[in-house]
Amino acid sequence: MIVVMPILLDDTPPRVEGELLVLDSTGVVVDDIAAWLAPEEVARRAGELADAIDEVLPDAIREIGDRATGGDMGEQALAAILAEVPDIQVVPLPLDADIEAEKERLLVGSSADGGRLAVAVIHSDAVARDSAGAEFGDYDLFVREKLDDRIEDELRGALRDAIIAGRVRSSGLDRAEIEALTNVRRVRSTTVTQGGEQETNEVINMLLPGAFMILLLMAVMTGGQQILLTTVEEKRSRVVEVLLSAVSPMQLMAGKILGQLCVGFVMLGVYGGMGFAALLSFALLGYVEVSLIFYLVIFYLIAYFTLGSAMAAIGSAVNEITEAQSLMMPVMMTMM
Repeated sequence: MIVVMPILLDDTPPRVEGELLVLDSTGVVVDDIAAWLAPEEVARRAGELADAIDEVLPDAIREIGDRATGGDMGEQALAAILAEVPDIQVVPLPLDADIEAEKERLLVGSSADGGRLAVAVIHSDAVARDSAGAEFGDYDLFVREKLDDRIEDELRGALRDAIIAGRVRSSGLDRAEIEALTNVRRVRSTTVTQGGEQETNEVINMLLPGAFMILLLMAVMTGGQQILLTTVEEKRSRVVEVLLSAVSPMQLMAGKILGQLCVGFVMLGVYGGMGFAALLSFALLGYVEVSLIFYLVIFYLIAYFTLGSAMAAIGSAVNEITEAQSLMMPVMMTMM
């Protein structure tokens, strides 16, 4: 067990090594493909992506991540990315190569043993048009079975970038100048509030609705399930017969629904209070408007009474919890 568990819990993906065979009918893009897929270039792009993600993360979220990982979250993420950089060798094919025979070799070996990963065929008109006004050609890509989607994306990116570079050169243009003219740096917006200006936190704006939705789902589902279980249990143990001697069936079911409603409110208060305390500790409470709490209560009442009534009806119609499962499916499908 001591030996097996670390292996089972290791989520590090295997490092991919292999070959990309390229039949370059244009004769000008294969070197650019090799440059794009060089391990140091792949690592550089991964590092830039990690830096871009780290830049948009608010300081509070970054601090939470650093605490959870026990160090610099950005550096650890970058180290994980660099540890899995694929090593793809670009092998040019002669123009008279048998593509069908080359594709057959994709069936041999695997993507982890340095075998053949893919075969790319660049069309002759991918860089220069055959005639004025005609559309540019593209390429064909043949990959081995079960190739990682991330590796395939890298291959597509390499082919696309190399073809674009070839088109720019054949047109006598400067690609660096074109990219400089068309690139506009993304800047953070500033939110103007009555309390002053503050930097817009896009991450919190996306996470807050999801947090409210999860909180609402927890409270509603817990209350609804409890109504079903208690109703079936009371019928099975005949406790309901004693209860009905003192109250009417309507009063009994209304009491169950209203009682679990209060339990759900307590759950909303506890977990919601913990969330607000966390936001307050990171000075992010200003992102929560009072109207959101009001709507949370309104939607909780609507969702709870709908699901709670359905669960109470199911519990009243069956005598065993196993019998309720067939009736719960339509209700759950409707609610979801």
